[in-house]
Amino acid sequence: MMDRPGDYRWSSYKAKAHGTADAWPTPHPLYQRLGRTGAERRVA
Repeated sequence: MMDRPGDYRWSSYKAKAHGTADAWPTPHPLYQRLGRTGAERRVA
């Protein structure tokens, strides 16, 4: 376990929570349906 999610090497936290560019992992189709843009999905 990590103290902060972003510290875990294989976490997608940075890409999902902060919108940082990350080629891994490929976004899940259900996640993509939360909004048209990354900003919309983060708000959802």
